[in-house]
Amino acid sequence: MAQPNSASSVDCEDDASTLDPNARTHSLEVLFDPSIQALSRRKSSMVAANSFPTSLCFVHEMLKAQQLNRLSTRNAHKIVDEDASLCVDGFIDERAEEEGGSRILTKKELSEMALGVRELSKHLGNLRMKLPRENVRILIVAKTQDRENIVRTRDLLEWLLSEFKDFVIYIQDRLEDNAVMDIKGLVANSAGFGDRIHYWTPEFCTKHPHLFDLVISLGGDGTVLYTSWLFQKIVPPVISFSLGTLGFLTKFDFGNFRKILRDAYDVGVTISLRMRLECTVMRANHKNGTRDICTEICEREGEEPTHKPEKSYSVLNELVVDRGPNPTLSSTELFGDGEHLTSIQADGICIATPTGSTAYSLAAGGSLSHPDNPVILVSPICAHSLSFRPIILPDSMVIRVAVPYDARSTAWASFDGKERVELHGTGSHDNYAYVVIDDATNDAMVIDPANPPEVLPVLKELTERKINLKAIINTHHHRDHSGGNEELLKHYPGLPVIGGKDCAKVTTTPQHEETFNIGEGIKVRAIHTPCHTQDSICFYMEDGSHRVVFTGDTLFIAGCGRFFEGTAEEMHEALNNRLAKLPGDTKVYPGHEYTKSNVQFGQSIIDSAWIQKLVKFCSENTETQGKFTIEDELRHNVFMKVEEPEIQQATGEVGAAEVMQKLRDLKNSFKSK
Repeated sequence: MAQPNSASSVDCEDDASTLDPNARTHSLEVLFDPSIQALSRRKSSMVAANSFPTSLCFVHEMLKAQQLNRLSTRNAHKIVDEDASLCVDGFIDERAEEEGGSRILTKKELSEMALGVRELSKHLGNLRMKLPRENVRILIVAKTQDRENIVRTRDLLEWLLSEFKDFVIYIQDRLEDNAVMDIKGLVANSAGFGDRIHYWTPEFCTKHPHLFDLVISLGGDGTVLYTSWLFQKIVPPVISFSLGTLGFLTKFDFGNFRKILRDAYDVGVTISLRMRLECTVMRANHKNGTRDICTEICEREGEEPTHKPEKSYSVLNELVVDRGPNPTLSSTELFGDGEHLTSIQADGICIATPTGSTAYSLAAGGSLSHPDNPVILVSPICAHSLSFRPIILPDSMVIRVAVPYDARSTAWASFDGKERVELHGTGSHDNYAYVVIDDATNDAMVIDPANPPEVLPVLKELTERKINLKAIINTHHHRDHSGGNEELLKHYPGLPVIGGKDCAKVTTTPQHEETFNIGEGIKVRAIHTPCHTQDSICFYMEDGSHRVVFTGDTLFIAGCGRFFEGTAEEMHEALNNRLAKLPGDTKVYPGHEYTKSNVQFGQSIIDSAWIQKLVKFCSENTETQGKFTIEDELRHNVFMKVEEPEIQQATGEVGAAEVMQKLRDLKNSFKSK
């Protein structure tokens, strides 16, 4: 996971008071030592090819020079990159600067480079790097919540400062005032230590990855993964000492840290490169009409992009795409290099590096792999189909995991177990966003503006009509409701965001039953309805004799939301003890248009006259928001009739919560026509 060229020149404005302007411009001493290879390979496996391919890569040129005996094979020699200022992405070329670092390769050059990279990978075990002789900057990553680990971190810090007079040590900022670390006591014992102890934050590491010559991790595999997470692009060399429960990535015993680090400084370190995956979350661009994810990925030629990148993550272990809080299987499509590989019905899928083959991938039934193998391991998690088994793919393949547009639920992606991102397949075609305007003052608030390409033109038109947008309201934090907040705030900076505590960019979370106004005439009351999410809020509004409620994903026409973060008891409380108590003529404005499917399910439970009336309405209309009231819902919504004997008989349950859970389970597996 360490990159041999990672310690290079950097402009560190955050550290300008102590950083020598020339400190980061020194050349690294890089050696190819055949003796290292001889220790681990049989003689018969060390026979080299008769020729080495011509290459534009500097490191390949070093290998070629070694093979042509311009370097001695008996002793390791120093190689200094004197043309580093001309090197762009590892290549030296007069055109590189003119082309902004981009390279145009012929087919011959591309094939030679691919062959050269494979040849280079065989020699990476010979690569030894020596630390600079002065201005060495060491980053220490340790578990700051572990007292024993902090004690050892202090021992390490004190020894490094005493043993190496030119070392500057960075420790995490939260240790600055830690009583066990006792930095003040350490500095009091030696006045010279104070100027050589610095503090890092995750943001600092992200901004200045080239600053550090070496990272020392104290902990288990989780600490090494966190170190990788800190450096999303450039990773300094990492020496990991085992102080945790797992030790696949922690090679060194902390009891020998003095000898190990002294040897690292005097002799150098052998670099073991670990592959990481760069994972990019792609979001669908807005587009009218029917969409098919397989067609968009596999059959598109020369058309405008259908997706745009949102954010990228580099992972050392694995990417996992799973069903998240959804109680049913996730439905995703797997692609490799633009070809459809398979459809996945499973709890999820794990895409791992060779390093990650000993982690979640192994638990999911994947194969173990040596970390030097250039492969990607793909393993289903509790697959529904016996035909999909773990597979191993080449590391050159671009792998895509997509949620189909017609998927019945979302999926969730996690990156080395750190970040959790929700993936939507349905786009925005069934989402509702609303603008509420007070006629007297022209003050307005927009509710759940999840899709800015649709919402912004409407807001622009309203602004031209002198409408004053005062706030964004979110019914809950899911991306298809609050995902447009950030983009809207770019156009309307400083706009308050009113919603649950987990909504994007939220500024105000109203208490249950708390009220506020839109302009002079509209009174708004927040009704907390935790279940679909724990931060779900319905907003009841009154303007004279007009009453409406915006229910998000809690109450739909003839249906209700899934219990992603709550229980049947909570949904029963939300629907039948809170929303059902609103005035009967309150019009319902839900977050999605699911009425057709909902009423078909309701009809499968009881076929009442009220449900037949709704079936007829759906056959003649495509939109139902604001067409039905709370009184209507009490008549045709089976989820609001859980205490009626007919529903209890149909479900075989008696208690209100038990009937609610049974209805939800049946709805989750119901297939509408």
